[in-house]
Amino acid sequence: MSSIQIVYEPYKKIIIHEIIEFSFEDLVSEVLMQARALGGTSIPTINWCNGVAFIVTPFPPTEDIVREMLAGNIHYAGVLFAKKDNFEPEIRGNFGVVRLVNRCNNPNYKKLAEYLKSFSR
Repeated sequence: MSSIQIVYEPYKKIIIHEIIEFSFEDLVSEVLMQARALGGTSIPTINWCNGVAFIVTPFPPTEDIVREMLAGNIHYAGVLFAKKDNFEPEIRGNFGVVRLVNRCNNPNYKKLAEYLKSFSR
């Protein structure tokens, strides 16, 4: 019987190329308008962790991006965020409903939330 080795290699660095802060209400409106413009039929989601609501826009998985990821570096094209003290699973806006997804179980998103709080105006 052969044994298999399991190795956990977390990412070492998150590189964000653009950060835009919104009020929470404007972030919800932005998400709902984008969903409507794309003709989406599902309820859009916003990530939430430790007082920050955010949306991450990744780069497409090109050969260069995958190479960077395998080297331990995540590149985000952009992050939209807003302060939101309390978690609520569902938010009703002028254009519909958005779900918040609690991402506090993800260590990368915990660090990202901390960074975004420090970045905030």
